[in-house]
Amino acid sequence: MERYEIEEGIYIHSNGALHIPRLGLAAVADLHVGFEAALSEAGASMPRAQRKPLLERLHRVIKELKPHILVVVGDLKHNFDRNLGQEWEEVEEIVETLSRDCDLVVLRGNHDNYLINILRQKSIQLLDTYEVEGEVTFNHGHKPLEWKGLLVMGHEHPSVGIRDPVGGMVKLPCFLYNSKERVLVLPAVSPLARGTDVVRTDTFFSPLLRPLALDNFNIWGVSDIGLLGFGSVAALRMATIEQEGR
Repeated sequence: MERYEIEEGIYIHSNGALHIPRLGLAAVADLHVGFEAALSEAGASMPRAQRKPLLERLHRVIKELKPHILVVVGDLKHNFDRNLGQEWEEVEEIVETLSRDCDLVVLRGNHDNYLINILRQKSIQLLDTYEVEGEVTFNHGHKPLEWKGLLVMGHEHPSVGIRDPVGGMVKLPCFLYNSKERVLVLPAVSPLARGTDVVRTDTFFSPLLRPLALDNFNIWGVSDIGLLGFGSVAALRMATIEQEGR
């Protein structure tokens, strides 16, 4: 399926975005622009492999959902301590590209320490939290927060590992949603940030999520053939244990 309605009028999409049509709003998280440059700074040699697929994913979100407002829910850039040349160049390109078609709202993630220096030149603010009509609160999720309505966050880079009968495994970015607590965790848009397999871990990174049981979240994998619903983390964890004979 291409989209799934998690709450009335609130949809998650196979392009990795949240969409609220009545508000003309879409949201994505964790672009991690400049990932390759940060690895190079650390001594690893890596080509610029992320720019093209990242732009393609963002163009797909804009084309399919046509939002008036696009919220980037933190970690637009990757390097912690300064703005690398590649980051500056690619962040400018992404901001200019997206701003042509919609109003851009950028939230501060834990990687975005110096992002404000780039955004200021484009007259875009860097916000900590974005609240819409008391219905939805957007926040990266790396610091404690009291929120209203549905919390939409990033930071976790959730993924789900699916193993076939002969032992091969594919790792898909995924949405995590807890209907009781009204928390939605977005997948990372970055193709290089596949993150933590929620079936094979017991803890969250975010202080907002640590009090919550991971088992109680439902999973929707993001794939080339659409959204794949896997049910609860608890149910998929049990099925995985049985399949792998543990």
